[in-house]
Order: sequence, then structure tokens, then C-alpha cells
Amino acid sequence: EERKVWLRAIGEIFPEFSETRADKFLKDAQISLNTKSGADRINYILDILNRIKTLLTNEQLQELSPKLSELIEADGIVMTSEMEIAKLIEENLNISIVVDEKI
Repeated sequence: EERKVWLRAIGEIFPEFSETRADKFLKDAQISLNTKSGADRINYILDILNRIKTLLTNEQLQELSPKLSELIEADGIVMTSEMEIAKLIEENLNISIVVDEKI
């Protein structure tokens, strides 16, 4: 389910991005994130957020906000780690991520 939400979101924000490329990016990011822990994981996320700030316009960042909310809720389970990452995203990208934590 998360993969479907991811592909739809990327297609809407970046119509020129191929589904194959978006899918590979998601898989690579999951592998990288899952191989890190603690400070290394936080630093990795912060590096990605800094890159996003550099590459996306304010309009794209605002468009990203509801898509991230949908992505977090996609599998029907909101993990503590997902909420921690959402908080980092909010603080670093100055966007709001609204998630139903009761899921």
C-alpha cells in the first residue's frame, strides 16, 4: 500500500519522473534507512531533508505535506519511528504533517 501511495505522490509532484525510477528510489532509500540506527539514521534523514529544501520550491514542499501524511497512514499502522521522522520533516521543511495516530 505504501508503494502505491509513494508512486502516486511522485507522479503528481514530478510528472516527468518514471514509475521505475521512483520505485528504485524508494527501495534504495528503504535499504539505506534500514541499515542505519541512532545518530547515523538521524543524520541521514537530515541530509535528505537539506537536499529536498535545495531542490524543491515552496509550492512543491506544500504539495508534499498531505502526501507524506497519506504515506505514513498508508499501511494502516502509524509507527513511533514514522512519527519521529515526520517531526523532523516538519521542523526542517517548515510544513505540517497531519497523521491520525489512532490508526
